[in-house]
Amino acid sequence: MPYKRGERKGKLTIAELRRAVRLHNKLTKVSIPRGASYDEIIKIINDNGYNVDHANQKLVPSGKAKIEVPVPPPAKRKPKSDVDKKFDKELKELMAIADKNIEKEKKKPVGKVKEAVAKIEGKEKSKEKPKPKPNFKLKSPRKIGEVAKPTKKSAGFDMKITFKTGNLENQVRQTTKGFLKSASKDNVKPFITKIRRSLGVLNLNEKDRRELVDLSKSIIKLNRPKLASLVE
Repeated sequence: MPYKRGERKGKLTIAELRRAVRLHNKLTKVSIPRGASYDEIIKIINDNGYNVDHANQKLVPSGKAKIEVPVPPPAKRKPKSDVDKKFDKELKELMAIADKNIEKEKKKPVGKVKEAVAKIEGKEKSKEKPKPKPNFKLKSPRKIGEVAKPTKKSAGFDMKITFKTGNLENQVRQTTKGFLKSASKDNVKPFITKIRRSLGVLNLNEKDRRELVDLSKSIIKLNRPKLASLVE
């Protein structure tokens, strides 16, 4: 159908022009059957409104043939199958449900009305009895680098000290530094005693053993001056 309004009123639409051009190309197409002779080909060309210009090697319109190209109607759509009809029906139902949900969202209270509804709901929830809290306390996790405080039961020093043959001076130094993290008045003397006993197991002379014990004492005095009197 041509345009009904505007500047192009009464003129063909773009789709109609495209259909007319496609039909014109079909009608003006010159088809020559296979095995046609020279004279038959000349006759077909003349019947389609053209003359052969042998000198200029081209076809010239003769003006005899006048082709009128009507605008063909739009192609008919194929009828939908049962599967397509069922799909369309289900799609409409889903769209209807979605529209209902959108309307419900729009009807929800907004602003002051929403605050009033929230207060009412809060009062109803406050009427419910609160659930009893469990009677236990969670132990706070120990921070990184924090040393546990010694209790009355563990006031003594429980470290197992064993030395191997080799660089005994370095072993004593490392053991004493590890002890300083939990050193206290209650466990300094037991630590020195254990150092002396662990060195006594090895085949050392008295002088070397005394020097290693004094090394451990000097490390404690240097790092913990308050405990210096306990290691004399």
